[in-house]
Amino acid sequence: MIERTATHVPSVFFPLLSLVLFVLAALALAFIGVLWYIFWRPLARTKQDLVIDELAAPVEIVRDRWGVPHIYAGTARDAFLAQGYVHAQDRLFQLEYARLLARGSLAEALGPAALEADRWSRVIGFWRAAERDVAALAPEDRDALTAYTAGVNAFLEANQLRRPAEFTIVGHVPQPWQIQDSVGILKVLGWALSMNWEAELVRMQLIQRLGPERAAELDPALRNGKLPADGDGLDAAALAAAGQLMAAYQEVAGWFGNAPAAGSNNWVVNAQRVAGPMPLLANDPHLTVSIPSLWYENHIEAADGSLRVTGATFAGVPGVVSGHNDHIAWGITAGRADNQDLYVERSNPADATQFRAGDQWLPATILREQMAVRGQQKPVIEEVVVTRHGPLINTLIPAEARADLPPMALRWSGHSASSAIHGLLQLQSAADWTSFRAALAAVGEPSMNFVYADDAGNIGYQYAARVPIRRSGHGLVPAPGWDQAHEWEGFVPFDDLPSQFNPPDGFAASANNRPPQADSGPWIGADWDPGYRFERIVKLLQSKPRFTQRDFQRFQTDVYSGLAEKLTPWFVLAEGKNQLERRIVQELESWNLRMEVDSFPAAAFEVMRLHLLDIVLTDKLGPLARQFKGRTISDIFAASPFSGHSGPFLVNLLENESSWWYGDDETGKPRTRDAVLTLALQCTAETLYQMIGKDPRKWAWGKVHQIEFSHPFGRGRVLHWLFNRGQYPIGGNDHTVWMTANELTLPFGLVTTTATYRQVIQVGDWDRSTSILSTGQSGQPGSPHYADHIDMWREGEQHPMLWTRAAVDAEAEATLWLRPPAAA
Repeated sequence: MIERTATHVPSVFFPLLSLVLFVLAALALAFIGVLWYIFWRPLARTKQDLVIDELAAPVEIVRDRWGVPHIYAGTARDAFLAQGYVHAQDRLFQLEYARLLARGSLAEALGPAALEADRWSRVIGFWRAAERDVAALAPEDRDALTAYTAGVNAFLEANQLRRPAEFTIVGHVPQPWQIQDSVGILKVLGWALSMNWEAELVRMQLIQRLGPERAAELDPALRNGKLPADGDGLDAAALAAAGQLMAAYQEVAGWFGNAPAAGSNNWVVNAQRVAGPMPLLANDPHLTVSIPSLWYENHIEAADGSLRVTGATFAGVPGVVSGHNDHIAWGITAGRADNQDLYVERSNPADATQFRAGDQWLPATILREQMAVRGQQKPVIEEVVVTRHGPLINTLIPAEARADLPPMALRWSGHSASSAIHGLLQLQSAADWTSFRAALAAVGEPSMNFVYADDAGNIGYQYAARVPIRRSGHGLVPAPGWDQAHEWEGFVPFDDLPSQFNPPDGFAASANNRPPQADSGPWIGADWDPGYRFERIVKLLQSKPRFTQRDFQRFQTDVYSGLAEKLTPWFVLAEGKNQLERRIVQELESWNLRMEVDSFPAAAFEVMRLHLLDIVLTDKLGPLARQFKGRTISDIFAASPFSGHSGPFLVNLLENESSWWYGDDETGKPRTRDAVLTLALQCTAETLYQMIGKDPRKWAWGKVHQIEFSHPFGRGRVLHWLFNRGQYPIGGNDHTVWMTANELTLPFGLVTTTATYRQVIQVGDWDRSTSILSTGQSGQPGSPHYADHIDMWREGEQHPMLWTRAAVDAEAEATLWLRPPAAA
């Protein structure tokens, strides 16, 4: 028998254990309390009555179960006020971020990290341009902006102690909204979708490195565009400035929402092509991947009949940007008009503030911009020099690198007073093709392709932009600013821009491709998408006689690659030297050409495409490669104006069995097409092995191609899990209808551009229309509507775009009343 001895536990053990558990519990509760205070306490209160002095009559705001607010007001003015209120409720940080960016005051809230973005904003002059537009506002437009502004400020006033998490984290207090802020946001959007000045810098360097003929093989615009005379403004100093400017802007482009391959799709078919009585219209704008989405869904009605519209809105701006009203529907894509030019200026040796204009010296305007920086007592001073063409942007190059560089000025149509806000507001109540076009005639920036449908059965397409008429040349490279031959002489008349009404094919479409325009038409631009998405859309619209709404939803998530259709027949000519390489060739030979998440050949195709680009370009471009951050030379195509050029370049190149591009610069020996393809295949096998693993059965496109919806505060490790959502495997690529573009580098980065909103509108039978955001309605991480659209979006599903009051009431989740003092 074993005798057991009791273990003696010191009498202090249990009290100490209890104390430790109590402290841990208290810390846990405190942590939960902090999270509640920061993330859940500020959530929008959507079930209450509030008094707002500026209202003329009560406004009812019904939110449906997808978080979409349906605003019912007595007048358009009260409706716009309520829209400002709900934008602030759900997207206050997004509003504040956008307006600080337009003002050049981000560093005031976010510290030194944002200072360079502020410098670019102040030099480009978004706020100065906004003030210019506001000074010219028509009274009715000013009234609408004033009402919207009052709504934003009413929310700020009523929620001073309940600001969203971002404000608590950085300790920033938002200032009252101004009507200039709404216009400034449109200016930044116009800038983000204008890419010509970057393209000019790249072309300038390509011409110098390769000569005009070979540079034209990389950039189709150089084949037909008019260039300045040899040597005009293209000296060594200007070339150095081009490289330095590109490097400087790459550091800040993300702040402005610039992303590779930004674009969109839209199309419309007439009633004869629909399984129903009226036209069907689809739209999916492609913009920077973010959370929240740049779009916000909103339905707005005024009982007096002046306003009834629904669709995608832009937080900070009144009205609907893409959607429908009682009579018409419309959708948008970026127009990519050439509305920017760079000028190499010549300063007066006797007075650096004067610049040559023909045979005279003209003075520049000198502005002194003061920028507050969080954590710093003294403001940072930026001296902005504005020539007759526009601001000098070479001042944004680091001081130590710009000493011997020539002045370079930027001219942009957005610098001159425009009526874009007037056009947008008029669009809300347009009732037919004539009033629709009248509204678009006022829209200048950003340039847009619009598709149209109305309840009389008509469809159409209209290009809307302010495109400069150049005295000579096409503005493809920087021009000598002292030569009067390169001046602008007004803008292309609206009636001369591409337009189609009831096209004979029964459909209209755009995907950032070259607009439908006769060769004799005015010069509009050069930086078009190569057309693979557009060609696929047209093919789908020709695939059957009639379409349903579900057909259009499927088309929006189509991942067939037109680029792969053209390149894969060449890729399979590569000779596999081992079992793994031969397996890749076999997979490509039997591939369905769809960039599907679980596709082995899709992954192989994309890796082989990038290796082929590196093989034929890296050595040929030499020092130019170093100006693109020292990564692979395919970075040249990651710059937004060149995002689509790599595909056509390879397609055209591979049609030639021999080419200068195939040559091995290290040995000086030529190579054949098949030898280059075989080398690319070898590199592809090695890369896939390293990125995914040694078992080819597990190789899939979604293993290396993923999307993460990221928030500005989610970039660090601490807050990443609170603000960001993902990563998710995703199909598609930069040339599929479901665009999921990333930078053309290995290893693959996260997707940077995709469809951030989708809609399919059934004209006339409006309740059958559908839509979806890429993330959710709310910008607050604690909200159930912060990310509730993601799963539906990934599966290609959409929610009803509720229109009639009965449909709204059937899906109502909460009701908020805004009342004037007399009705309270």
